[in-house]
Amino acid sequence: EVCARCHSTVYFAERQLGCNGRAYHARCFCCRACEVRLASGSYRSAGGELYCEPCHRRHLGPQGYGYGLGSALRSFPDRL
Repeated sequence: EVCARCHSTVYFAERQLGCNGRAYHARCFCCRACEVRLASGSYRSAGGELYCEPCHRRHLGPQGYGYGLGSALRSFPDRL
């Protein structure tokens, strides 16, 4: 098999299975943004790349007003 990230041979002893059954080396099975090592159940996939959950939310999650501090600072004077 060939590693989905570095495209070199992956031997059975070092194989990590990622999304869609793609094989990775243990050293290549890491977040694309922050390069933290991932556990087999604690990652997200987008565009064929692997991300840890915080980086996936930060870079690919919902953006805009209402998804952050903006909604917490909003006041509702008619509801007091």
